[in-house]
Formats: sequence, C-alpha cells, structure tokens
Amino acid sequence: MNYGDLCGFPIIALHGTPGSRLWFIKDDPIAKSLCIKLITVDRPGFGLSDPKKE
Repeated sequence: MNYGDLCGFPIIALHGTPGSRLWFIKDDPIAKSLCIKLITVDRPGFGLSDPKKE
C-alpha cells in the first residue's frame, strides 16, 4: 500500500509485530506535504495478507 504523494520520493515504512500497513494511514497527509511516497506492506497473517503456510 502506498500513502502520500504517489510521484514523491519513495520511502519504505516497516512495522513491528503485531501490526500492519494501517499504522501509517495517519501519516498520509504529512507524506503528501513532504512529497514522499510512503510504501508499506503487511506481514504474513496481518492486515490483508494471507497467513504464512508452514
């Protein structure tokens, strides 16, 4: 998921456990104002991702 300015400088934001890309929703307006494209992902089993098969 991307937040901020989609044409902005790309920055990857990683979250801890537990957590998901949703932690960065509140950073969307800040990232837009700074011309940053904030790239986030979900860990397996969190957010919209499937659990990791063992």
